[in-house]
Amino acid sequence: PTLAWYADEFWEWRAGENCWTKVSDKALRARVLGWCGQRDPDVRPRYVRDVFEYMQSILMLPSQTEQPSWLNGAKRQDRPPAKEIIAARNCLIHPPTLFAAGVGVQGSTIEKTPAFFSANAMSYDFHPDAPEPTAWLAFLRKIWEHDSESIDTLQEWMGYILTPDTRQQKVLFMFGPQAAGKGTIMYVMEQLVGERNSHSAGLAAMASQFGSEPLRGKLLCLVPDPKIG
Repeated sequence: PTLAWYADEFWEWRAGENCWTKVSDKALRARVLGWCGQRDPDVRPRYVRDVFEYMQSILMLPSQTEQPSWLNGAKRQDRPPAKEIIAARNCLIHPPTLFAAGVGVQGSTIEKTPAFFSANAMSYDFHPDAPEPTAWLAFLRKIWEHDSESIDTLQEWMGYILTPDTRQQKVLFMFGPQAAGKGTIMYVMEQLVGERNSHSAGLAAMASQFGSEPLRGKLLCLVPDPKIG
């Protein structure tokens, strides 16, 4: 199925984006009303409400379902753990297999499917034969001319933010003067994970009563120019 009832909300899998997104009750009720109206021009609102409630019951996911996860019927032994999957627009990628065995090896990429329940997907296609990002590497060597360790750390961090894994319990701080490349790096990070998978906020806003609410389901939180001390 490409429609699910999860956490008291309807979710729809969009093949073009390769991810699940929330569907507002209003939008879905309009679609149900249109479908019912094609079959009975005199359909009553109560009938539409009954259909809506029936959809909730048959599309409800188990309460223990998390994102990301494999939905029932897809939990086979040949499926890698969902938390190890990165969803691109054109496929699912399993980095442990990709880096251990190489591109083209069975299991390194998986055909996109609604069985992978996740709200996060990159907004671009995965190209295993993509050329080396020479302009980006030249930029990093310019700002860290004699500091290859910082370049390696940033590369590791950018891989980390592509996954929902937070086991490391780490925050990346970038210190430096103005026009030193921090803004460019943050922009690339945001484009890497996708704007809908990231959120930008100040420390004061995040410390408010509901400041962390916009972070639900996000892969990246950016805090530009935080005022500390």
